[in-house]
Amino acid sequence: MNEGLAKLRAIGAQAIYEKTHIPAGHVQAILHESYDGLNKIQFTGFISILEREYNLDLNSVKLKGIAYFEGEREVSEDDSIFVQIQPKKSHKALYIIIAVVVFLVFLFTFYADSKEMAKPVVNENEIIQKVKEKVVEEVNNSDVQENNDSVVETNTTAQEINLQEEVVPQEEVVEKSFVIKTQRKLWIGYIELDTNKKHQTVFKKEFSLDPATDWLITLGHGYVDFEINGKEYSYKSEKGLKFVYKDGDFKPITLEEFKRFNRGYVW
Repeated sequence: MNEGLAKLRAIGAQAIYEKTHIPAGHVQAILHESYDGLNKIQFTGFISILEREYNLDLNSVKLKGIAYFEGEREVSEDDSIFVQIQPKKSHKALYIIIAVVVFLVFLFTFYADSKEMAKPVVNENEIIQKVKEKVVEEVNNSDVQENNDSVVETNTTAQEINLQEEVVPQEEVVEKSFVIKTQRKLWIGYIELDTNKKHQTVFKKEFSLDPATDWLITLGHGYVDFEINGKEYSYKSEKGLKFVYKDGDFKPITLEEFKRFNRGYVW
């Protein structure tokens, strides 16, 4: 490990933030060499400030970070090679199908018309009268059915009503969970609200917390998804984010709210 970086870790992110005003999340990212929440310009600028303020040699840290950013940019450029332009779909087959359908409809219509010419003409008034009679019959049948249903409902016994009232629908049970997901390396600081015990780590892919515990959370960057007690939350931000999870309720908070929960400290 770089000697200068070791000295900075010994000083601590909070003290460095108070002296240099570099955001605490970015300081944590540099101390733990997790650069996903930074860009190349920010990173080199912060390294220069730290070298100047603490009279340290962080050249090897700078070279490692620059290699990281340049490597990440190369991956993005390589990935773009595989973007392919989708060829336009040909509509020739569709036109052929439409033409065949039109031709078949024409033949069917012609054949039906030729057969109808041989049938006797039905009186139009007779058809209308039969339709009216059918409608009246359907309405009468509907009224009779409704009356029968009313009689059946009236005859329901008090015992049956009591049995119906005793049926209680079962509530759906949701399995408790607290999973954090990200495709980038991410520094996370998480604090137990009841005991103020602090933890931190760097991870990628998935990280789980106890859903039965109340948590105060700070992240190095905001490209992250949460799956909490059956609900999903998604964020996309270059800046670090902060959250509180209390009594099963999860929400993002500001730095000032974080400090109030954390007894006045940014970490």
